[in-house]
Amino acid sequence: MGGYQTLLVLGSIVLLSLLALTVHRTILSSSDSIYDAEAIIEANNSAQQIIGDIITKSYDEAVANGTATDESSFSTILGAEAGETLTTYDDIDDYNGSRTSIQQASGVFQTSVQVNYVNAAAPDVVSASRTRTKRILVNVFSTVLPDTVKMYYYSSY
Repeated sequence: MGGYQTLLVLGSIVLLSLLALTVHRTILSSSDSIYDAEAIIEANNSAQQIIGDIITKSYDEAVANGTATDESSFSTILGAEAGETLTTYDDIDDYNGSRTSIQQASGVFQTSVQVNYVNAAAPDVVSASRTRTKRILVNVFSTVLPDTVKMYYYSSY
């Protein structure tokens, strides 16, 4: 074999190696995307689970007690009343500030809940006064997620 043929063989080996590296990189990238998608689905399931628990509760403590007449009778402080725990929450705003951990197949997901009064005409803006609409925001974060997953739910009375 001459010098020219040796160079052609070496060039072919280099090109084949580059092709193999590109294919391997593509496969790894696809695997990462699949893992990210699975984690996002599990995070969404976690958020939906929490929202599902929250919306089974009364709109407000005044509604739970049967004393609600108008917005002025709703809770001024959003959060659990004294002595309440996650298992004894009886209205939506009790979940404000709550944090939980949920074990899923891809890892542990941390969740936090924010409940705010909002104006029904502008639900993205937190209201300084009590209204008939509350926005529930569930944040889910984990080291296996590419970013925090946020899920909103609106409840009206």
